[in-house]
Amino acid sequence: LQPAPAPQPTPAVGVLAKAPASQFESLNFERIINKFFIQEQSAIYKSENRKFFGYTGKTATRWFLTLMIGLLTSLMAKGLIFFIDELSHFRTKNLNEIQGHYVGVKSMSVAIFVVYALWNLTLACVGCLMVLNISPQAAGAGIAEVKAYLNGTHIPRFLSFPCFLVKFVGTVLSVSSGLTVGPEGPLVHLGALIGSSVTRGFKNIRINMLGLKVNKQIRMDYLLPFRNDCDRRDFISIGVACGFAAAFGAPIGGVLFTLEEASSFWSGKLMWRALTAAALACVFLSLLEHKSLGYFGLISLKTETIDKPIMLGEFAAYGVLGAVGGLLGALYNSGFKALAARRSKTKKGKLMEMAVTSVLTSFVLYFVTLWLGVCSDSYDGWNHHEFELRFNCPKGQFNELASLIFGLKEGVIKELIIHPSKFAYVTLVTCFCIVYTLQLFTMGTAIPGGIFMPSILSGCALGGLFGRMMEDWFDVAKPGAYAMLGAVAMLSGIQRTTISLCVIMMEGTGQTEYILPIIFTTVVANYIGNYFNIGIYELTLEIKKIPFLEHHVHHALDMFSVGQVMTPAVVTLSTETTRSQAISILKNVYHSGFPVVAPGTHKFIGIILRDQLNTLMHMDDEVKPELLERIRVPRASTSLPTNLNDMEDDRPLDIAGAMNIGPHMVTADCPLSRAYTMFCFMGLRHLVVVDIDHNVIGILTRKDLLKAEHVVTSKMPFERKRDAVMRLRSVEPH
Repeated sequence: LQPAPAPQPTPAVGVLAKAPASQFESLNFERIINKFFIQEQSAIYKSENRKFFGYTGKTATRWFLTLMIGLLTSLMAKGLIFFIDELSHFRTKNLNEIQGHYVGVKSMSVAIFVVYALWNLTLACVGCLMVLNISPQAAGAGIAEVKAYLNGTHIPRFLSFPCFLVKFVGTVLSVSSGLTVGPEGPLVHLGALIGSSVTRGFKNIRINMLGLKVNKQIRMDYLLPFRNDCDRRDFISIGVACGFAAAFGAPIGGVLFTLEEASSFWSGKLMWRALTAAALACVFLSLLEHKSLGYFGLISLKTETIDKPIMLGEFAAYGVLGAVGGLLGALYNSGFKALAARRSKTKKGKLMEMAVTSVLTSFVLYFVTLWLGVCSDSYDGWNHHEFELRFNCPKGQFNELASLIFGLKEGVIKELIIHPSKFAYVTLVTCFCIVYTLQLFTMGTAIPGGIFMPSILSGCALGGLFGRMMEDWFDVAKPGAYAMLGAVAMLSGIQRTTISLCVIMMEGTGQTEYILPIIFTTVVANYIGNYFNIGIYELTLEIKKIPFLEHHVHHALDMFSVGQVMTPAVVTLSTETTRSQAISILKNVYHSGFPVVAPGTHKFIGIILRDQLNTLMHMDDEVKPELLERIRVPRASTSLPTNLNDMEDDRPLDIAGAMNIGPHMVTADCPLSRAYTMFCFMGLRHLVVVDIDHNVIGILTRKDLLKAEHVVTSKMPFERKRDAVMRLRSVEPH
């Protein structure tokens, strides 16, 4: 075998500029069954080694870890909201007292603003510096990246401990700095990080600082059976459900969100485990936060029951509100995409962008509140007794806009749903414009933060405005319902979620009688938004060029075959491959998987991954347990050294023992749509292409499929599509 280095392909047509970047590798969601795996399973399932009622203990361990994810997620959520509330309350309380003390003294307004802006700027820049210098993967909400990981794309360092640390601290700093972001999206990422952590099995601790040198490995053998991509995928899905459930106090909604938006692979057993963990997270968080079981979430939106009957004619108003939410969501996503193309790509530029965003946010929130804030008489019927902020108003009055902008967002949203009629028109309009605009400019900066809370707040302001208009013009005395539906319309317009959003709003607000208006508003907003562009999570994946296979198979793929898009330049191994041949392949070929053929032929008999081959090179006559474990459960990318010697070594490798036995394969005339379905629903990483005699003639990966999908679903004429697809065949690393 004398393989040549794989050149980078040149895009065949302009549409391929959207093709996914090659730095992302695929995960091994398909179980690898080889000789070593079979030997291990045989030893476990021998009758004399079986334990409690015939079980080996793996099932009990799996359930124990599931419950631990729920408990750890609730503890993490409690810590997150505690620090956010303390910092936010400190800022708001002092700002309100100082501003109230100098009412009418214009010369002090600028001085107060400088102190306020510097406080916000410090918190925002510290969080941004942590992201830029420690873990860039912690920026944003992280939901799109979790979605891609659960779809089968490996994102380096996205589930590491530094990422967890930066995500937690950065979210506290960003939300407390007054930026228009929320903690709900990061909670989903943090839950995924907790779910991933229980599958580690062992952890290498290396410290070399201040004269202290530590190099130790902590092993937890009972976790090793779960140290594989398939089990890690399931535990991450459970963590996502727990994080979302803890955010909104909606265990069913959290599971449905994971099923609808995050996870690409699901089962009945996984749903049962996820629901149990999510419910436990909500119950434990309620005990920690409220010392009771009345409020189950980090952000509880429980309100008084809106007992007004629903009139059939109001569905027209619900449809209008849903359409407005869909249009605003589509506009938001278009603006987000346009700004992403113009954002800085350097660390210095991103830090400056964060500083400008923070100062601009502080300026708008402070001075617009001073200039446009309406002073109203104090009201004793608020749900939160600390809701009113006097700001620059006389004693006995409060500033409506300041109370909405600077108050704790959970309390603000509750008051908008319960008492929207207590706010002036100009207050609701200004609140919506400020939150909607600042949210657009803030999302995409190098800081952790989500869009749920700002979207709900702007939606409630919009819906409250709409409800007040209905109340004044048509004598419909339930504006609070419209405030709630405004939040539904805005979330659906931006995210394009459907079923999970309906359940979350019902669980979160307790307004079960409004299920039909919620569904109707969601459907309209989703339909209108999809007419113009895609949802925010799919848009984020497209901007970052992260490979993602949608479960919807485009009908145009039926007209193309696997042979037209496969990679024909395949390096194969045989069961008699020697060490020197393997060294040459590892040094000169960048493929992630190699078909294995019978000696002296091209008959396909199995496939071996690059990490397995590299591990075999490090195995001597004495088999080390950690290396044997990597043969049974390979990783997405190898971390073992590849600087192997070029000396002649004719000793054969145990390729037959390490290869995956009987992997999936197709013929070249297989419809591309069928191959796409196999990748989507079976979690494949490679699909070998053979002829009628089972000789290897090519290989297909998700990158090949995505390139073909970009061309096939484009608007170019069919003949040009066929020519473009034929030019896709390349030797790009797979």
